[in-house]
Amino acid sequence: YKRTEGSDGIHYEFEARNLVSSNSEEDRYRIAEGAHFIKYSEAINTWKNYVMNHLATGVCELACVSCCLSFGCNKKNYGNIDPVTVDDNFCRFHKAALFKVVGFDPSKVEIAYAYFNAQNRVEEAVYCILIDHVWKSIVICVRGSLSLGDYVINLDLEPESLEIRGDEHGFNGSGEHCHRGYLQRAKWIMQDIERRKILDAIVSGERGTCKDYQLRITGHSLGAGTAAPLALMMRSKFPNLRCICYCPPGCLFSLGT
Repeated sequence: YKRTEGSDGIHYEFEARNLVSSNSEEDRYRIAEGAHFIKYSEAINTWKNYVMNHLATGVCELACVSCCLSFGCNKKNYGNIDPVTVDDNFCRFHKAALFKVVGFDPSKVEIAYAYFNAQNRVEEAVYCILIDHVWKSIVICVRGSLSLGDYVINLDLEPESLEIRGDEHGFNGSGEHCHRGYLQRAKWIMQDIERRKILDAIVSGERGTCKDYQLRITGHSLGAGTAAPLALMMRSKFPNLRCICYCPPGCLFSLGT
C-alpha cells in the first residue's frame, strides 16, 4: 500500500507488485546478487555474533584464528593486500571473526580495511572494505544494530535536510530529508574513508588490480539505513555504484528521495 495525504485526510492506495520470475534474467541476477552479498553483513557482525551462532566451539575457533593472524602463519592468505584493522579488542577476535565468515581464499575475497569501534563511540560506525574478485566488486559493508550506541543512533530519528549534503556531493536533496542518526553515521564513514585514503588506493591500483571493479555498498538493518545515504553521497564519484540494503528501516528517507 502507498500512503497519500489529501485535503480530506490520509489514505492508503493499493499498488500492484510484480512477482519475481525465474524467466527474467534481471530477476535472477538480483536474487543471485542479494544471496551472495548478504554474507558480508554477517561477517561484519564481529565476534559476539559469531560466538552466539557457534556456542560450543566459537571461542576456541576464534582463538586459533587470532593466534595464526598474530604470528603470521596465515600471511599467505592475505593475497595482494595486507588488511588494515582499527580499534579491535585485545584478543583481535573481531578480525578473526571477519576472516572466519569471509574465508581465507584471497582469489575470491580480500579484506582491505575494517573499523571495529571497540570503544563503542556512538557517532562511529563499524564497517569494512572488502574486495570481491568473484563479482569484481569493491564492497563497503556497514554493521547493523548490535551495541548500545547503535540503538541510540536508531532512536535519533529526527528528519535532517539533505539539501546541504546534495550540494556537497552532487545530488538533488532539495526538499528531501533523511533519518538524522543514519545520516550522521554515513557522514562519519565518508570522512573516515577520505581520511585513510584506502578506497582511493584500491581503485587506483596501488593496493591491487581493481580499477574496473564496481563499488557496492551494503548493510543489514541499521547498516542498510547507513549504507543508503552513504551511497547517495558517493554516487557522483562512483557513477556505477550499487547499494544493496537488507531490511532497511522504513523511516529512512522522505518519499521523494
